[in-house]
Amino acid sequence: DMVRTICTSGDRVQLVLGPAGSGKTFALEVAARAWEANGQRVIGTAVAGVAAEVLANSVGDTVGAITSCTRA
Repeated sequence: DMVRTICTSGDRVQLVLGPAGSGKTFALEVAARAWEANGQRVIGTAVAGVAAEVLANSVGDTVGAITSCTRA
């Protein structure tokens, strides 16, 4: 349900919040593949560096910790 919601919302930025082990990374991998298949660029981030590494392993290279996205 989350994948369908974020993939069809039309919003350019999607936020997913949930406890560890709730399936966020798995669902975001599915969503990222759908967006890429539609020609969209996917950039992921996470609050913690470790979470960003886990997400990068599933979604791809364009993932980093949120602090790396806010540096000038």
